[in-house]
Amino acid sequence: MKINIKVFYLILFFGFYEAFGEVGNLEDSLKIVLSKKMDDTSKVILLEQISKNLWNSDLENALKYANQGLELAEKINFEKGKSRCLNRIGAIQSRMGNHQKGLVILFEALALAKEINDEEGLTRANINLGIIYGEQLDHRKAIEYYQEALRISKKTNNQNLYNLALMNIGAEYVPLKLFDSAQVYLKKSYDLGVKNKSQEIDILLYNLGNIYSKKNNHTEALKYFWKSKQFSEKSNNQRFLSLSNFMLAKSYQSLGKIDSALYFAERSNSIAKQTSNLELISDSYGLLSELVENTNLKLSLEYFKKAAIAKGQLYNFDKNLQIQKLTYRESILNKDLEFAKKEFRNKQIIGLTGSVLGIFLIISVALFFVNKNKTKAHKKLTAQKKEIENQKVELNASLEKLKLTQKQLVLQEKLASLGELTAGIAHEIQNPLNFVNNFSELSIELLEELEVLIKQSHLKEQGNVNELLNELITNQQKINSHGNRASSIVKNMLEHSRASKSETSEVDINKIADEYLHLSYHGMRAKDHTFNADFEVNFEDNLPLIKGMSGDIGRVFLNIINNAFYAVNTKRKESKEPDYKPKVRVISKWRPNEKNGIVEVRIEDNGNGIPNEIKEKVFQPFFTTKPSGYGTGLGLSLSREIIVNGHNGSIDIETEPEKGTIFIIQFPV
Repeated sequence: MKINIKVFYLILFFGFYEAFGEVGNLEDSLKIVLSKKMDDTSKVILLEQISKNLWNSDLENALKYANQGLELAEKINFEKGKSRCLNRIGAIQSRMGNHQKGLVILFEALALAKEINDEEGLTRANINLGIIYGEQLDHRKAIEYYQEALRISKKTNNQNLYNLALMNIGAEYVPLKLFDSAQVYLKKSYDLGVKNKSQEIDILLYNLGNIYSKKNNHTEALKYFWKSKQFSEKSNNQRFLSLSNFMLAKSYQSLGKIDSALYFAERSNSIAKQTSNLELISDSYGLLSELVENTNLKLSLEYFKKAAIAKGQLYNFDKNLQIQKLTYRESILNKDLEFAKKEFRNKQIIGLTGSVLGIFLIISVALFFVNKNKTKAHKKLTAQKKEIENQKVELNASLEKLKLTQKQLVLQEKLASLGELTAGIAHEIQNPLNFVNNFSELSIELLEELEVLIKQSHLKEQGNVNELLNELITNQQKINSHGNRASSIVKNMLEHSRASKSETSEVDINKIADEYLHLSYHGMRAKDHTFNADFEVNFEDNLPLIKGMSGDIGRVFLNIINNAFYAVNTKRKESKEPDYKPKVRVISKWRPNEKNGIVEVRIEDNGNGIPNEIKEKVFQPFFTTKPSGYGTGLGLSLSREIIVNGHNGSIDIETEPEKGTIFIIQFPV
């Protein structure tokens, strides 16, 4: 029996009882307060609280009130109110199924909370992000966010959020089959809930019992399911009362106590039918079928059929509603038809005059209703048209806001990668500047010798004069070459940091790949003094130049090469192979085709490779396998957009677990 326990955690998170008492009266109380005159700051807080209260009953109106709060907070520059409303909107969007939009909004809330040092806002944002990652089955990423929420709530002594973080961490350990860890966190949450007289004790007891059940310790599980049942009866929580009865039946079945199992399975089935819980109806009938299979095969078959019917209803609930509506409409039409036939026969008996009058009356009534329905339809269509226009305006505004957010994220990613470049640039620029300084000093000395020779020897030392002049020319050429190299590095750095698109020009792929390989290597060395890896280039000579944006192409190479060095360095730290040597290779090739040919760049590493189950996800925005704080998850997504949309090229991956990864980038000439 599977249950989405996190839904109940979310309910606890958004529970709000302190100010108004009963939940049922809270919404009306808040709206009454909202109608009264108050300052704008208080109004923002109140709008967010109304949205919170509507969380479990009306998501659309909850979103409406949260958006109103956000607009007002932005208007009066109330940053804390903006943080809370963004948190609420992100959570609502996620619950409505818009996980990616919810993720973007929650990251914005997280950044704002950090900026204004809103620790409660930080805790809520981390919990909501954990919920989204958990629903996407990335349980370890979810636990990272919950752990951060746990740390902050402990620091601020926020008991409610601390307890919520404990419960969610315990819940995420269950699908990972780390039952001992799950039990530790859920037990802590239970003890804290008892201390604070939480109304969700039955849920916590049920979760603890479920862990013992999965560990096949059914005797211990029974104790918790019994307690959960008792608390659910006191609080009239019919859902968990039905669930606890069901798990009592499962536990008694595992212990071979069939009579007890039958009793509690029937109780669970009865309560599930009262609450129309189709999933539990199906599961309880299935369990009853198993329990009587050896003693009453006919009854077992009957239970099995009922379980199948309930499961069918569960998956076809919406379809059944439509069929019921059509059936009802058809029965009404049939009754109307029978009534019309009887009226017609009666009117035939009355006679010609009555028939004419009756027909005239029917026609008049029909015309009246047709005209009335036409007027209603026109009004309804006008109202719908106006509503559609309003929705269009709202959608356009949301689209513009999303585009602006996307541009800001792209710029942040550029600035983040520029920061990574800094150390590498410092090292790379130092080498040509050393050459410039050394050869300039040497040229000065040669000029002084030349001056002495000219004064002393005139024509007799003409050979030495020519030799010194040649050396001087060579040194000046080297100064010019290395000065140009330093200029190129600075130019690329400025190009990399621009918010707007680079200008299109003819690009030397070998040159850009070599520069960014060295920048990435020295950047990694500067960040991590223990970093050690080899690199190799194999560039095909005389590659044709391509039309492209050098800054954007360099950004792609930097992202992928950084990932390659990170992968080999991680494997070096974790590897048990004494002969393992981390290495990154960059290869360029010219591939002719029917048109003008293709320039191909391959970036290879001998790291751990990419698992097949996440290979298709690596280009998705915000997806990352790095620990929290080590990456935004936007690098490869932006790289693909630059290559595919910006240069009409392609980017593909070849990978083998434990062997390494190859990124293949192709540019049309």
